[in-house]
Amino acid sequence: MKPLVSSRARHPAFLLTAGLAAAALSIYLRFESAGAVAADPYRGIIARQTTTWGIYEIKACERGIRMSTQNGTILIARPPDWTIYIFRKGQKRAAKIPYEKFRTKNQNAVKISSIKVKPQTKIVVGIKAMQFNFRINQRLQDTTMGGLYMTREAQPVVINKEVVFAPDIESVPKKAKGIWSNFFEIPVFEEIPMQIILHLASGESRAYFDTKSMKEGKMIDGDFFVPAGLAYTAQFAEMIYGQETEGVADLLYP
Repeated sequence: MKPLVSSRARHPAFLLTAGLAAAALSIYLRFESAGAVAADPYRGIIARQTTTWGIYEIKACERGIRMSTQNGTILIARPPDWTIYIFRKGQKRAAKIPYEKFRTKNQNAVKISSIKVKPQTKIVVGIKAMQFNFRINQRLQDTTMGGLYMTREAQPVVINKEVVFAPDIESVPKKAKGIWSNFFEIPVFEEIPMQIILHLASGESRAYFDTKSMKEGKMIDGDFFVPAGLAYTAQFAEMIYGQETEGVADLLYP
């Protein structure tokens, strides 16, 4: 009877070669596993941000973007078309906006490639960000989101607007960045907003938009789930600011 293991297989040189091959395979599998984690479509950015309108919780990855406000409004968009859905918990009316139409919400936004001002590096909540300083020289209601709803009483003059954004976060798709920046009416389009600091003529500085926390995290498909049975008869402004703005919503989306 032939031996189950040949003498060649028992040779020390053969055993050494086999051992090296097994070790190489183990290392390869570990690298493959690490690559799979790095490419996880549900791994992205979780942020907490504030404006003069309140607190916002944002989740964004390759599977979509979700923005929640303190008043219960939720914005969700996901590939491939990135249509924006905006609804409130417990309500059946909602707003639905194609991405290209949502893009027109902030027509003054420009791409970074067209900005002539030299940027500076700034660290915000541990994230390496890019800072631009724009000379404004306008009154406050003309330079901030929601100006339509602010009083026409005399407002302080904004001399400079400091805009800070994070340009190097690859786990968030371009259109998700566009929705994120456009929602807050950031002057720089398709970049993740971090801060807007208003420098007033009086010498005072105001953090109109700020990032309180931002970290990598893993999301689930349910984070980007839009409830069934919604009637898309509401306007964007109504869902964001409440029914009292329904009469002026058409100013934003005619």
